[in-house]
Amino acid sequence: MGDFWAISLSDGRFGCAIVTDLKASGSGSRSNFIAGLVDWVGTVPPIAAEASGRHVFAQGMTRIEAITQTGSKVLGSVRLPWGFKVAPNWHDFRVGTVHNVWGWKVLPGLIEQHLAGR
Repeated sequence: MGDFWAISLSDGRFGCAIVTDLKASGSGSRSNFIAGLVDWVGTVPPIAAEASGRHVFAQGMTRIEAITQTGSKVLGSVRLPWGFKVAPNWHDFRVGTVHNVWGWKVLPGLIEQHLAGR
């Protein structure tokens, strides 16, 4: 948890995502995780000081392809803010539980929607 990476946006800038929770064992534990989208944008990929302590405006379950298939790489690791709450119900897989599940291609669009709302 705390690993962060840059997300290329359509206008040439970069957004940032951070791993906010991991599945400890079982099916999907090596490839699925909860990603948090960070309230940050820049003209170059973020450094740890820029990713650390930032507001996470959305969280969703995704796969490692969100990093590996987008030409990105883990840039470092930061501590999650004190009192940070992971996405609701992440560890609850009972029938009827609702989760945000993001395909690996949607992260840039989610960040761009957030930026447009400001």
